[in-house]
Amino acid sequence: AIDARFIRGLQDIGIKITQGYGMTEAGPLVSSTPYFSDTYGRAGSVGPSTPSGEFAISEPGDDGVGEVMWKSPCQMIGYYKMPEATDKALKDGWYYTGDYGFLDERGWLYVTGRKHNIIVTKTGKNIFPEEMEFELAKHPYIAELMIYGSEDKVKGGRAVSVQIIPDYEAVSADRGELTEDEMLELMCVVVKEFNDALPNYKRIRIVELRKTEFVRTATKKLMRQASIDTV
Repeated sequence: AIDARFIRGLQDIGIKITQGYGMTEAGPLVSSTPYFSDTYGRAGSVGPSTPSGEFAISEPGDDGVGEVMWKSPCQMIGYYKMPEATDKALKDGWYYTGDYGFLDERGWLYVTGRKHNIIVTKTGKNIFPEEMEFELAKHPYIAELMIYGSEDKVKGGRAVSVQIIPDYEAVSADRGELTEDEMLELMCVVVKEFNDALPNYKRIRIVELRKTEFVRTATKKLMRQASIDTV
């Protein structure tokens, strides 16, 4: 999702911004922020459903967040020759998007992350890595990063972990040339400062330096599992 502060910043200088949310299975538009609406106050939202459809949230938690469902005559009737995938995605007329999010009092959708990226802690807490990545990536010493769940060999369950590609030029300008061990130590300090503002269950426990580019699709989307396997 686009940072709400970015959208508001553009609108502050007179550039009207609207957002859309869609997918091939929906043919493709699911929602959008109406042009003549409060796109400033609701800058973090992708808007209400298109008139032909409706949203619902599957098994929402205390914060209202759950898997986003959509129902419309515009959605697909199924995946070609993939009955198991179709049965998983379509239930009682609802399409299960694989995205997590919540609806506000007016039915505007806020997307928080992808279902298959969620890190589930030992205590059953859900962590959306995209939200944390966006904030941590603002640090000037970080060029790229990926947050994911890995095996906690000490306490069991999943540990929140991060792979970081430092911004070597920014670090060198401030601190001179660092050895690999010194760079890792610096990144651990950066992460510790970030952790201080988080609840305990969200805190990053494992920090790794990544020496190669992250694995991405042709459209530059991060391939998380492939990147984990090639650290």
